[in-house]
Amino acid sequence: MQIIPLVSVIVPVYNVEMYIEECLDSIVKQTYRELQIIVVDDGSTDMSNQKVKPYLSDSRIQFIEQANKGLSGARNTGLEVASGEYVLFVDSDDYLEANAIKELVYLMEKDQVDLIRFNGRAFLDELNEPIEQNNYDFSHRLKEGILYTQNLFEVNRRTFASPVYLYMVKREVIKKKCSFVL
Repeated sequence: MQIIPLVSVIVPVYNVEMYIEECLDSIVKQTYRELQIIVVDDGSTDMSNQKVKPYLSDSRIQFIEQANKGLSGARNTGLEVASGEYVLFVDSDDYLEANAIKELVYLMEKDQVDLIRFNGRAFLDELNEPIEQNNYDFSHRLKEGILYTQNLFEVNRRTFASPVYLYMVKREVIKKKCSFVL
């Protein structure tokens, strides 16, 4: 029998009442079902937390409310309770394609890598067309003892920006080697 790995999806929330429902819908409707969805309300002052509450009937969702610590603090809180083999950060104004997590887990397992970099599109309210973000796919095994800093790392003499919401990472790697600076 094949073990299906759990994926911890961490969603920091701060004043995103206009977007949070679309974000959470895209996560709970994933074709990959083995999810721990950690929603961290970081002291929202709008109706964000009220928009999250109807989703709490889904047993995969953990809702944490905390005083405002900023985006890094919310991500660190999510990491503290994450128990999945893999971690995926999803910003609360983003959404995922329905097969995204299934495809990412497949690649993580097939290639036995520590992280996968994937593509995204940015939609700005004032523009009608999406902007492609770093149009490349990327998988890499992190090297022991190397510190990757300033949201950049180098592979084959190319430096890559690393917005955390475009990576799936092994939890053991991120918990051992990383935390978000407040």
